[in-house]
Amino acid sequence: MGKMAYISYLCENNKKDELVEEVGFLSKLTGKTSLEVAEGFLEAHRNIRDNKDNPVFTNLNKIHDNMQKDYEESE
Repeated sequence: MGKMAYISYLCENNKKDELVEEVGFLSKLTGKTSLEVAEGFLEAHRNIRDNKDNPVFTNLNKIHDNMQKDYEESE
Protein backbone atom coordinates (compact mmCIF):
# COMPACT_ATOMS: atom_id res chain seq x y z
CA MET A 1 0.00 0.00 0.00
CA GLY A 2 1.30 3.42 -0.90
CA LYS A 3 1.32 6.52 1.24
CA MET A 4 -1.27 8.22 -0.98
CA ALA A 5 -3.64 5.26 -0.62
CA TYR A 6 -3.40 5.61 3.15
CA ILE A 7 -3.92 9.38 2.97
CA SER A 8 -6.94 8.81 0.73
CA TYR A 9 -8.30 6.29 3.24
CA LEU A 10 -7.85 8.77 6.10
CA CYS A 11 -9.62 11.50 4.12
CA GLU A 12 -12.44 9.20 3.05
CA ASN A 13 -13.06 8.23 6.66
CA ASN A 14 -12.49 11.73 8.04
CA LYS A 15 -9.71 10.58 10.37
CA LYS A 16 -8.30 14.05 10.87
CA ASP A 17 -6.01 13.31 13.85
CA GLU A 18 -4.32 10.42 12.04
CA LEU A 19 -4.09 12.51 8.87
CA VAL A 20 -2.36 15.34 10.73
CA GLU A 21 0.28 12.87 11.91
CA GLU A 22 0.65 11.26 8.48
CA VAL A 23 1.20 14.51 6.59
CA GLY A 24 3.52 16.07 9.16
CA PHE A 25 6.54 15.68 6.88
CA LEU A 26 4.87 17.96 4.33
CA SER A 27 4.68 20.87 6.74
CA LYS A 28 8.41 21.45 6.41
CA LEU A 29 8.14 21.43 2.63
CA THR A 30 5.12 23.73 2.42
CA GLY A 31 5.70 26.12 5.28
CA LYS A 32 2.25 25.25 6.64
CA THR A 33 1.37 23.49 9.86
CA SER A 34 0.49 19.81 9.79
CA LEU A 35 -3.10 20.78 10.60
CA GLU A 36 -3.26 23.16 7.63
CA VAL A 37 -1.88 20.49 5.30
CA ALA A 38 -4.36 17.91 6.62
CA GLU A 39 -7.26 20.32 6.25
CA GLY A 40 -6.17 21.00 2.67
CA PHE A 41 -6.21 17.29 1.90
CA LEU A 42 -9.64 16.91 3.50
CA GLU A 43 -11.03 19.87 1.58
CA ALA A 44 -9.66 18.60 -1.73
CA HIS A 45 -11.00 15.11 -1.05
CA ARG A 46 -14.47 16.46 -0.20
CA ASN A 47 -14.41 18.56 -3.36
CA ILE A 48 -13.57 15.51 -5.48
CA ARG A 49 -16.30 13.42 -3.85
CA ASP A 50 -18.91 16.20 -3.89
CA ASN A 51 -18.37 16.65 -7.63
CA LYS A 52 -18.40 12.96 -8.56
CA ASP A 53 -21.05 13.55 -11.23
CA ASN A 54 -19.02 16.29 -12.90
CA PRO A 55 -17.07 14.79 -15.84
CA VAL A 56 -14.00 16.80 -14.82
CA PHE A 57 -13.85 14.82 -11.55
CA THR A 58 -14.72 11.36 -12.91
CA ASN A 59 -11.14 10.12 -13.20
CA LEU A 60 -10.14 11.58 -9.84
CA ASN A 61 -13.00 9.69 -8.20
CA LYS A 62 -11.93 6.48 -9.94
CA ILE A 63 -8.37 6.99 -8.69
CA HIS A 64 -9.60 7.47 -5.12
CA ASP A 65 -11.91 4.46 -5.42
CA ASN A 66 -8.94 2.36 -6.51
CA MET A 67 -6.81 3.70 -3.66
CA GLN A 68 -9.58 2.80 -1.18
CA LYS A 69 -9.68 -0.71 -2.60
CA ASP A 70 -5.88 -1.04 -2.43
CA TYR A 71 -5.84 0.09 1.19
CA GLU A 72 -8.67 -2.26 2.22
CA GLU A 73 -6.95 -5.19 0.51
CA SER A 74 -3.71 -4.46 2.34
CA GLU A 75 -5.38 -4.56 5.75
